[in-house]
Parts: sequence; structure tokens; C-alpha cells
Amino acid sequence: MIAAVAACHDGMVAPALDFAPEVRLYDLSPDGNALHLETVRTPGRGMDALLAGRLRSAGAQAVVCGGISRPMLWMLAESGMTVYPGVSGPVDRALRNLSEGELDSMTPGGWRGPGRPSAPQTG
Repeated sequence: MIAAVAACHDGMVAPALDFAPEVRLYDLSPDGNALHLETVRTPGRGMDALLAGRLRSAGAQAVVCGGISRPMLWMLAESGMTVYPGVSGPVDRALRNLSEGELDSMTPGGWRGPGRPSAPQTG
């Protein structure tokens, strides 16, 4: 799986994807090994569609980040990527947690839990 992680200085997950200085792409194997493929410099504020397109063309299937704006979440989800927001701490720990299924994903309609195929039902 190709995973994209919004990163900032010292190998930490950036607090917000929309303002992250870079997004790092990793090839994440089922056993949790992560091979760094490339670093994508973010195109800047207001360029969400450009970043989503670059991640899609790089083959990203998952995006790990701190916060994320609703428009960016929609663009990534519509591009077929699963978004794992609310993550903080070191990038290597975030990748390990992703490979172990310990991160919750989010769709434009709400949160999904780890391993749940669809959004929670209400009512």
C-alpha cells in the first residue's frame, strides 16, 4: 500500500494537512516495513486540488494527517484515498499504527473505525 503522511520538521506528523510543508510517500508492506519513496512539497494554501491530484498520480491509497479541511477530505476521498486524520507524533509510529490497523479513518460523512467497511449507521 502506498501511504502519504503529512509531515513537518523532525519527522513528526504535521498538525494540519492543508498547511503541512511536505507530504511523504511510503510503500507500506503488510508486515509494517515502510520504504520512503518520495517527498512531495505541498503546492501552498488554496491548492488542495493540485495536492490531491499529485497524491493520486503517485498511487497513494491512504493519507495520514493531523487536521484536515472538509474540502481536502472530499477531494482525497473522491480520488479513492482513505484518510486517517487526528494523528500526531512521529511519522514512523503513525505508519506502524496504520499497518497494524490501529488508526480510525474518516469519510466526508463521518468517522469510520479501524476495519469497518462503512460509516456508522445512525437512527
